[in-house]
Amino acid sequence: MDVKRIALPRPEPSKAIRSISSVLLVGIIGFAIPFSRPVFQAMTPIVILLAVIGSIHYHDGDRNLKMILVSLFILLAGFSIEVIGVKTGIIFGTYSYGKVLGPKIMGTPVIIGLNWLLLIYTARAMVEYWDTSEWIKVPVVAILVTAFDIVLEPVAIKLGFWSWEAIQVPLQNYLAWFGIALIFSSLMTLSKVKLMNEMGGPLFFMLFLFFLVLNIVILFI
Repeated sequence: MDVKRIALPRPEPSKAIRSISSVLLVGIIGFAIPFSRPVFQAMTPIVILLAVIGSIHYHDGDRNLKMILVSLFILLAGFSIEVIGVKTGIIFGTYSYGKVLGPKIMGTPVIIGLNWLLLIYTARAMVEYWDTSEWIKVPVVAILVTAFDIVLEPVAIKLGFWSWEAIQVPLQNYLAWFGIALIFSSLMTLSKVKLMNEMGGPLFFMLFLFFLVLNIVILFI
């Protein structure tokens, strides 16, 4: 059963990249200015949701039940893992979420499952066009997603997304990110879902660059 894409206007990737880059640049400026920072913090869950919707709009791969089920599994499993992590501290280490990421269930923002799906999907889209083995793509996706968390953590802590009990982010956190991303990436390979999205890779790279630059900016604010 295929799910047809709604025929909405779809800008050329080059135009979309310029538009997204402009939005992210405004975001960097907004987060850097103390006066406007609370507004941009409140907009964070909306931006994640819009990024997911945009990714769906440019998705040219499978639109069938299998793709839907794989996506739902990553979304729900990602959220469930975070709930366990928050409640027990045995997965990532001891941490807690702030108010920035929106409404929470069992101490975990509802949006966090979508965040896992977005990162896995866009990282996978980045390597999907590579002419190499599927089982090389699997660990590469895990490395990309873990690298994303490395640049995300200082910003997330500074902006109140979450906080750690320890002074330093524990190595356990990064090992957990790698392991979880490896499982989700393996699932995409084992399920043989066709994932083709010309905007997936650029979106992952732009978000990565956004947090990398924001890391530099927040050193001075």
